[in-house]
Amino acid sequence: MEIVLVHPHALLLALVGIVPLAAFAVVQRRGRRVRRSLGLRPPRRRSPALVAAAISAIAVLLGLASAGPVLLRSDPVRTRTDAEAYIVLDITRSMLASGGKGEPTRLERARAIAARLRRAVPDVPVGIASFTNRVVPHVFPTTDPGVFAAGLERSIEIESPPPDQGEGALLTALDSLAPLQTHRFFAPAAQRRVAVVLTDGETLPLSQATEDILRSGPQLELLFVRTWSERERIHEPRIAPDAGYRSDPASTAVYEDIVRAVGARTFAEGDAAAAAATLRRRLGRGEAVVTGHEASGRQLAGWAVALAALPLAYVLRRRNV
Repeated sequence: MEIVLVHPHALLLALVGIVPLAAFAVVQRRGRRVRRSLGLRPPRRRSPALVAAAISAIAVLLGLASAGPVLLRSDPVRTRTDAEAYIVLDITRSMLASGGKGEPTRLERARAIAARLRRAVPDVPVGIASFTNRVVPHVFPTTDPGVFAAGLERSIEIESPPPDQGEGALLTALDSLAPLQTHRFFAPAAQRRVAVVLTDGETLPLSQATEDILRSGPQLELLFVRTWSERERIHEPRIAPDAGYRSDPASTAVYEDIVRAVGARTFAEGDAAAAAATLRRRLGRGEAVVTGHEASGRQLAGWAVALAALPLAYVLRRRNV
C-alpha cells in the first residue's frame, strides 16, 4: 500500500497557515510588553507553543486534504489460464419480443441470465459476443466483473452491429457460430472452452459445414439457453404491437434439431440455475495463477479534514490566550 497525492501542488496551500501564526506571534509579543510595563506575571497556562503547533497542524492538514491524498492498494489477480468461456447473445430484432408492454424483452431477460452465468465462474475468464447472421466479439475473456458488466450493459443492443444483408438476414442464423471455432476467440492455452448461447431459437437450419466445424477439435462445449414464448410480440413504445412479427412455433423443431446435431445441451430460461451449474461442471476445476494486479484507491481527504477539527477545537478553546 502507498499514499499518493492527486494534486500535489495544492500542498502549497499549507503556507496560508503562516498568516495566523504571524498574527498569533504579534499578539503574544504585544501581551508580553504590556505585562512587563504593568509589572504583571505571565498567566499560568500551557505554553503558547501548543497553540502555534495547533495552528500549524490545521494548515498542514487542510493543505493535505486539498492535495487529494489517496491510499492505493494493489491486490493480485488470480485467473485460470486453462479455461475460458463466452456468453453469446442473440441480438436479432425478434429478441425485442415480450409478453406485453412494460414487460422484459427476450434480450433483457438474456442479459440477466448472462450476468448470473458470469457470477457462477468468478475465477474463469469470460467474454461477451453477439450474433445475428454473424458473430461479433465485444469483450474478450476477462475475470474483471466490472468490465464484463459494462460490456453487457453498453455493448449489447438489438442489431448493433446490424446483420449482413441477404435472404433471411433478420432471422437468427446459428451458422454464424462457426467462427467461435475458426477465428481464435479462445486463447491457445485454454483447454476447457465453453460457449453459452442465449437465443430465442428462431433460426435458419444449420448447414452441414457449420455442424462439422462446431464438432471438430479442439473441443468446444456448447450450451444453449432459450428465451422464447409463443405468445410474445414486439411491443414498441406508444404504438401498436409490430404486426410484421409473430413468434414462430415451427422454429422449436429446427432449434432442437440444431442442438442435437452439435451435441449441445439446452435449457429453458427458467432453468438458469441449472445452466450455471452445468457451466461450472464443464469448465471443471483448475489452478488459478497470478496474471496481474488490481489497484484500488481510497480517498483520505475527508479524514484529513476531520483530523483538522481537533487542533481547531483546541485553538478555539484557547482563543483568549
